[in-house]
Amino acid sequence: MVWFRKRRIDLGRYVGPESFPVVPIADVVEEGVLIAASAARLAMRNQAVVRILRDREDVDLDWYVAAGREQLALFAEEKAGDVARVEAEIRAWSRPRRPEKEEGERLERRHQMLIGLVDRLAELAADEAYMNALARTTRDAVVDEMRGAITFAALRSTAPDVAEGDERDAAITSLEEELRGLRADS
Repeated sequence: MVWFRKRRIDLGRYVGPESFPVVPIADVVEEGVLIAASAARLAMRNQAVVRILRDREDVDLDWYVAAGREQLALFAEEKAGDVARVEAEIRAWSRPRRPEKEEGERLERRHQMLIGLVDRLAELAADEAYMNALARTTRDAVVDEMRGAITFAALRSTAPDVAEGDERDAAITSLEEELRGLRADS
């Protein structure tokens, strides 16, 4: 039996990546605000659908504003807890037995970002214009979702046969036109 050795391929010498530019803390905070706003819209939307369908309650714009404020306050509270945790980590890293400078700098930067995010979320929760805009977009999304679900249920109950080919395309076009008309009416 003959043994063959694999040939080694010279891949060159490893060179680490160049350092990346540090993203400004204000930009990271604004990204965090976008994520928190998206999560707040989703939570408000879920709560509204449950209140409308299960509890049969009306949901007005004031309810959306209050629910949005509550969600942003919950996120700010959660991040305030993270600030306390990072502060404890910074105290632990600042002891003389911990020489890793990069880790301490990373923790300090994270601390600044979290404080900025907590402050910005509190600021936005108090901003009436921002909360009204958040409430309107969420309400519109809920209305669109409910309208779509009702339309789907109505079409399924009245026309259980599935159309195929050109007939299906014509039915979809007709439905799209009807939805445009409903959207224009609201």
